[in-house]
Amino acid sequence: MFIFKGKRKKAEWCIGAPVDYVVKTSDNGWITSELFVKFAKKFVTSLPKDDPRPHLLLLDGHHTHVYNLEFLTLMKQNKVHPFCFRPHTTHCLQPADVSLFKSVKHHWVAEGRKCMRETGGRKPEKKHFFKVFERAWRNAATVETARSGFMKLEHFL
Repeated sequence: MFIFKGKRKKAEWCIGAPVDYVVKTSDNGWITSELFVKFAKKFVTSLPKDDPRPHLLLLDGHHTHVYNLEFLTLMKQNKVHPFCFRPHTTHCLQPADVSLFKSVKHHWVAEGRKCMRETGGRKPEKKHFFKVFERAWRNAATVETARSGFMKLEHFL
């Protein structure tokens, strides 16, 4: 899910977004309890239908996750067990923070600079977001990057 700051989503902001992405807006660009439930509904539709085993969803302790009865009910109904990391520990315990998001940020900066050079030094507009993001994500979201985050997690346990 991608959340842009704004009152209403503009179609041009979604140019290049993959079909399975959810693009929403909020007043300040941050997640809300309502948006998190929308994410959760999309998440459960992506779970394998033929797998009866329970699933684990790793989360930070943000109040939109922890104090959200609608989200928790939806997770229980779909055999998903949310696990929230302790406050102020995600930087060392959350595998995605340790490797994936760090890699995405690195590639995002590199692709943003590349885009600025292509546009004569202008900051990319929202309508160019997915053009830049897709290239950064493709370079960052690898099996090796994900595995690296879990390997670093072992050192903290």
